[in-house]
Amino acid sequence: MKRAMYLILAVVILVGAQAFAPPSEAQIQRTGPVQVQRDVPMQGFQASLQVGADLLGYLIGVKGIGNENEVIEQKLVQAKVPLVQKMPGRLKISDIVLRRAISTTTTNLDFFEWRKKVMQGKMVEARKSGSITFYDAALKVVAIYNFFNGWPSQYRGITLDGQSGYAEELVLTVEGIERVK
Repeated sequence: MKRAMYLILAVVILVGAQAFAPPSEAQIQRTGPVQVQRDVPMQGFQASLQVGADLLGYLIGVKGIGNENEVIEQKLVQAKVPLVQKMPGRLKISDIVLRRAISTTTTNLDFFEWRKKVMQGKMVEARKSGSITFYDAALKVVAIYNFFNGWPSQYRGITLDGQSGYAEELVLTVEGIERVK
């Protein structure tokens, strides 16, 4: 019984190895080189945050830009047949998470100072409009998002990331956002 199981296992291993073995030179010469067209995704190099006329720095991470509508289901009856029609409801704008690198030469407290205005209840001063600009590896502008009446709803102090070093995060709550480029 054990011998039969080992024999079956050996056959499975050999067949599997042949199925996943790289092609031989004879197979390559017979079929020729394979031409594969791949779309290379654009990799974001960096982004910048501008609030009013002030540049608050370059960002190593941005996530959460988006919006969605609640869905309202309206029940209708047409020709005695019940139907459900879906309509757009209230628009919800997503919060934006901004991540900024910190180094020993950076003493910029803008993120924390902005959040501090909210904690002190100074919402008129805290609500600001601005833009997030994304750049490619050649520092060409790829996309620009303008936000309106944004204020920091969360601040996450310095964290250590093995890839990017020290970083801080700011969660930006906005009332409106539009892509202008």
